[in-house]
Amino acid sequence: MSSLTGHEVRSSAWPSASVLNFEPGAEFLYNNTGYTLLAVIVKRVSGKPPRSFADERIFRPLGMTDTHFHDDHTELVRAQRLTAADAPAPRTGKSTAKVRDR
Repeated sequence: MSSLTGHEVRSSAWPSASVLNFEPGAEFLYNNTGYTLLAVIVKRVSGKPPRSFADERIFRPLGMTDTHFHDDHTELVRAQRLTAADAPAPRTGKSTAKVRDR
């Protein structure tokens, strides 16, 4: 694997970013660029898309069968809902909520 320069990593993760929003340290703006960078690193190191890597190495070994790395913005997420009957009981604060498919 070849080493990458900072510019190459930034360019592959954020191709449209060319200027700063503000001087470093002057403000804070939350974003998910850390996850984008992680996805680039995972793909380069493992050779697999982040979703496949996470399924094989994280979610399936932990028995997390309803969890996935959402990497396709066109993919529909299975609808789930809670009903008012599933709300926490007022005296105990414990919930008997069950997630139901629509």
